[in-house]
Amino acid sequence: MTRTYFLVWVLAVLALGIYAVDNVVAGSEAPPNAAFERLKGLAGTWESKTPEGKLATETVQLMSADSAIMVTADAGDRENMVTMFTPDGDGVIATHYCSTKSQPRYVLVPSKDTNALAFQLKDATNLASPETGHMHGLVIRIKDAGHHTEEWTWRENGKETVHSMEFTRKQ
Repeated sequence: MTRTYFLVWVLAVLALGIYAVDNVVAGSEAPPNAAFERLKGLAGTWESKTPEGKLATETVQLMSADSAIMVTADAGDRENMVTMFTPDGDGVIATHYCSTKSQPRYVLVPSKDTNALAFQLKDATNLASPETGHMHGLVIRIKDAGHHTEEWTWRENGKETVHSMEFTRKQ
């Protein structure tokens, strides 16, 4: 009888373990994130002109089971840059891997413009000082499925310059 009791106990523990694992996997889905979903809609290939009039290409890819967005920017004669966007609760964080070899990190902040996703500098890695030139902010305005603008704010020695580019979907 002890052996039967032990066998029943083992089976019960296994059943509870399987139930718990199934619920953890099923419950691991993050709640919807409206801003991140809007960014996911940018997946594809985009073209623009740099402020100098050169062709710039941007590739937006969904990564890691659609839980991250990788944007690769190719401005022709400049080094490629990558920006990664990931949801963070109901917000979004971004890390920009800049050709200046710094990595500014941004958080999504509220914007009065309902078409805009505004990112504010949180901190940066590999930045000698706050006065060193770096990308300080980003605003993405999604006009429609085939057009968006990006306004990157460069800050150096306390002075800010905004670089704006209008993108058209190619794929």
